[in-house]
Amino acid sequence: MNTITPQAKRFQIILKELKKSNRAFAAEAETSEGTIRRMKSGERELSYEVMRHVCLKYGYSAEWLVMGLGDKKLTGQHAKLVTEIQLLRTEIDIVVQLNKQMNARMTGYEKENDNLRSELQSLKDEIVRIKKTG
Repeated sequence: MNTITPQAKRFQIILKELKKSNRAFAAEAETSEGTIRRMKSGERELSYEVMRHVCLKYGYSAEWLVMGLGDKKLTGQHAKLVTEIQLLRTEIDIVVQLNKQMNARMTGYEKENDNLRSELQSLKDEIVRIKKTG
């Protein structure tokens, strides 16, 4: 059974406040209804594009949407600028996380490569030994 993430719960709150169906919001955000449904259920993470749409079009705080921090909506003359800054910070966090994942994969590939080289050398040594004795 899938547990709904806090981020998915906040996304549900937003769509309820906007009184938008999955279909209507999907069309507006230029994505599929199924994608929105999976994001609402927590089956899929909220995409950056959908976060950006919610925050810029409706004034929701990226910090609140992603982490549950601060005010839910931004108001005032600097709201758009604050939203842009929050979205940039979110984008940087995503890139940093992806970089960590890629580094972990590379480390795994390097270990696997070293193991394969070692096995290959053992096979070469075995072939040389067989040729000498045989």
